[in-house]
Amino acid sequence: MIRLDTLMSSDTVISWHPKAVLHDSSGNHVTGTSDISANCDPQDPLNALPAYIAAMAAGMVPIMGEFSGNRPECIGDLLTQTGGSTGTPKTILRSSESWIKSFYYMRDHFDIGPDAHVAALGHLNHSLALYAGLEALHLGANFHALCGLKPHTYTAELHKRSITHLYATPTQIRLMPQNHIPSVTSVLIGGGMMDTANYAHAKSLFPNANIIEFYGAAETSFITISDDQTPKGSVGRAFENVTIDIRNTDGSPTQTGTIGEVWVKTPLAFKGYLPPSSPPLEFINVGEMGALDKNGYLFLSGRSDRAITIADQIVYLDQIETKITQDLHLQHIAFMPKQDTLRGYTLHALTNADDLSLTDFTSHLPRHIQPRSLTLVSDWPLLPSGKTDYKALEALLKGKTDD
Repeated sequence: MIRLDTLMSSDTVISWHPKAVLHDSSGNHVTGTSDISANCDPQDPLNALPAYIAAMAAGMVPIMGEFSGNRPECIGDLLTQTGGSTGTPKTILRSSESWIKSFYYMRDHFDIGPDAHVAALGHLNHSLALYAGLEALHLGANFHALCGLKPHTYTAELHKRSITHLYATPTQIRLMPQNHIPSVTSVLIGGGMMDTANYAHAKSLFPNANIIEFYGAAETSFITISDDQTPKGSVGRAFENVTIDIRNTDGSPTQTGTIGEVWVKTPLAFKGYLPPSSPPLEFINVGEMGALDKNGYLFLSGRSDRAITIADQIVYLDQIETKITQDLHLQHIAFMPKQDTLRGYTLHALTNADDLSLTDFTSHLPRHIQPRSLTLVSDWPLLPSGKTDYKALEALLKGKTDD
């Protein structure tokens, strides 16, 4: 067993602050004693997070989950994974320092430190929850790893624990039952785009909190963060020392306000993928489409791999889903494309709303993007991040078609 609070704290290796306390969803807690493990169980935070931090200090390059491939030996390095909502997750190698830089930003701007009670709702194999936990423990806060809870219990647990800072995804916010949690001062939302109704729901849940939306990727960490001047529909301006370029597919820069590929230069970048491939370029293509306005605020259109052409018009499926979720007050909706010889693609909708019909879309969407079919999915598939599992929906829709 290792006492984590005796390990040397530094600006280059994530460590366990002497005042840090880790809590799980059952109310148990630990203050920093651990075995070492390179493969940690993301559903057992009381053992996994201390073991993960100890393994970083020992140069074992840990991961939340299992990784059987070769990994380098480097003190402070760690492994995470991409979200995998539309493809197979990739294993990412990064340094402690690449996250510690943003830890100090969050400390200085949002008072995350020894008096804070920080919570995250997802499992620790989701990089947002892992980041939140490591940040809180490095800065000496109480971290509440609330993985495994049912959505209808979220607000009661946050209230009972007097949470001050919450890391969450838009889906997790949307699933929270109505309540008022006055202790929360900062809600940090990443992993998707917030619509107007969900933002209003968050303000009602957390009346004393700043609602901070940020955008990032597993490879880049933070890309943008919102402020009190952020326009509606924007995910904010570039994070500290981050540069954002919007480019055409040929690599040339777009005009201000024109949608293109989002490229990012950042000191928070990962080291590379495992198994190793080409090292990251100075600018990283994050796989999103978006535009910058004249004041540097970023507006996202959606994943580039979820942009399709219907009747010679580019359609961003993420945008359609955000609009319909807001307009029809839905919990979950997904639009899946199927190839069509005349139009390029047709759209097919899946939802968990049993009172929705195809006619409900006619006044909200142009005819060429109205869905041709509607499938009820009572048990909506979610990834550990809380995002929709599009691969599972694609398989479900294909099975229905094959039948």
